[in-house]
Amino acid sequence: MSFKIEFDPKWEEYYSNLDPSIKKRVIKKLKQLFQERKTKKLKFGLKYNVLKIGQFSVCFAENEKEKKRILYFVGNHKEYEKWIGLKK
Repeated sequence: MSFKIEFDPKWEEYYSNLDPSIKKRVIKKLKQLFQERKTKKLKFGLKYNVLKIGQFSVCFAENEKEKKRILYFVGNHKEYEKWIGLKK
């Protein structure tokens, strides 16, 4: 089973702030995301799933019916907590 990957308009804003070496790791992991079936849901009942890449997180939503995953955020733990609303 493979998924179509789409990007939220703000994705580029987060991705462009990453160091080039981290960008390579993110791309490598995203290629796996096409094939993976199970992913980890965020806590607190949020609709997003999270993919961990070392100290970085990728947040996305999954539409099982349409077989697509929409990428919303990528960043370190501090940025991740801010993005999900745990910190300001």
